[in-house]
Amino acid sequence: SQNGTRLFTRRKGGSQVDILRFKWSGVMQTLAPGRREPRSENLPSLHATPDGKIAAAVDETACRVWDWHQGRLAGLIAKDGMEWMTAGFDQEASLWTSSWNHPIRRRRLHRRPDGWLDLLPHESSTLHSGPLLSAVRTDGLALAATQNESIEANDRVLVWWPQENREVILRQPDPYCAALSPDGHWYVTGSFTARNQALLW
Repeated sequence: SQNGTRLFTRRKGGSQVDILRFKWSGVMQTLAPGRREPRSENLPSLHATPDGKIAAAVDETACRVWDWHQGRLAGLIAKDGMEWMTAGFDQEASLWTSSWNHPIRRRRLHRRPDGWLDLLPHESSTLHSGPLLSAVRTDGLALAATQNESIEANDRVLVWWPQENREVILRQPDPYCAALSPDGHWYVTGSFTARNQALLW
């Protein structure tokens, strides 16, 4: 409908029409517009802070940080060429990013007295470049990153504790994703190949 509150859909055969009613704010914005055939990194690329006030989205050229409090783009982290990049927030609203060409990095967010959000300079980790960030534990004390190698036996998910600079290697062929339980006792890793199932550690 012209006012955007109803959607009319014709049923198969054309003899009936379904009317779907929507109640929404009417304010929408595309954060990570992909190309006609976006790379797979774009699909799970939107991450938000626990309070939902800040979001980060990765597209073909950069990671963009959006501030819903001000309704504006608060920061942009450009990619190095056509590298893949991933991002995630912890409960302190620190933004963690990783890419093929840079190690996992942390960027703290600072809210100024006037309400504007600043993206502070990055803090590099001791990890080498390559692993792609897949999960950030809610308390920010542990992160998980996937790494695919040319030799499948070397594929792995890396779980890293930044404060302790400690890591654990989980062997997962063709790793695509991971998740960390809030209490830190469980990890789940998943593969992008059909022949492998998710593993619970």
